[in-house]
Amino acid sequence: MLKKLTALLVCLFCLTSCQQLALQGYRGVTPRVPSSQSVTMSEPEAPHFSAIEAHISQNYRGLEAWWSFFNDSVLNSLVSSGLSLNAAQLGAKTDFPKGNMTKVALLNYYKDKRVNLVNSVAKDYIEYRYIQIQSNLLEEYVNRLELDLEESAGSEGKRIRTELEYLGKKKQEFSKEILAASLSLSKTTKLLPEYIDEILKDNQKMPDYDIMPIMASSAKILTNAAQIDTARSLLHYKSQGQIEMKDTKGMLPEIRLNQLFGVSENIFVNANGTWRVKIGHAQEQIDFSPLLLHLVHRELVQEYQDVVNSYVSEIESMLVNIATLREQQEVLNNAVARATKENIYKARLATLRAEYEKTKAVVKLFKSLDLY
Repeated sequence: MLKKLTALLVCLFCLTSCQQLALQGYRGVTPRVPSSQSVTMSEPEAPHFSAIEAHISQNYRGLEAWWSFFNDSVLNSLVSSGLSLNAAQLGAKTDFPKGNMTKVALLNYYKDKRVNLVNSVAKDYIEYRYIQIQSNLLEEYVNRLELDLEESAGSEGKRIRTELEYLGKKKQEFSKEILAASLSLSKTTKLLPEYIDEILKDNQKMPDYDIMPIMASSAKILTNAAQIDTARSLLHYKSQGQIEMKDTKGMLPEIRLNQLFGVSENIFVNANGTWRVKIGHAQEQIDFSPLLLHLVHRELVQEYQDVVNSYVSEIESMLVNIATLREQQEVLNNAVARATKENIYKARLATLRAEYEKTKAVVKLFKSLDLY
């Protein structure tokens, strides 16, 4: 009895603390609530990019605290709690590897631990929601089958009973998977599993990300990326004093996130939120010539250039993948609207799967951008 009372008091304390953190945000960052109003254009053709930036600037200041764009209060609370309860280990900075200038050592130095923690919390949360919603859909389907069984006999009744037996085992599997997801969230955030299960009873839906802040962001993606910082350090080290990193302003290339959408080729935006990334457009704008003027060894520039181009190409591919998954989800949503009583369960599962994959892809993108 005493143990249960103690656990209850701890849960109440965590609930109060996390509610405060969700309101205050981490390091004073207040979670933003994206506008639910869709972007409506007066003309059918794509607008000039500055028009989109003007719209976004009214609601967004940047991509920091990116998880708040999911507009999910539970996710905000989990991330804020995780950052707060893990503050000691997150604040421990790795020493610069002066005597060990390897790629791995440099990556460990430049990689912000908070990026991995936020990414892990978001991934685990999405996994929990995915399993939870599948379980809810299954429960609805089972209830419907049980009603059908009351009115069925013969071979049809036998078929329904067999399916119900299989679904009963599936339900047990979901319970185990939810427990595993809860324990994973608990390990990452350091919150009690009982508290996590309690707050995840609310808002039982897959978080949906507003892609517009990414489209309009002028964030310099080569400034935040740990692998680019690693490549810059290796370039400096291998150049043997030909260039000093403090003197490289304007020498090393940079590109903004909104350039990935091929501004000069027009951005395809309309009220339905259709958008595209022109593969290769961003790489065409990257200028390595200032660097070539300062380095005798062209192979060093080529090595650095390969890293930059590979990274930009990776981000482009992720954006294309998110767009594709979004389109698939829209198609499947339409299929649900047309589904019959017999196939509605499978149609809703397919839509949920597409939504799950799209949400995972967005979280993966922010990890690659090294933002938190």
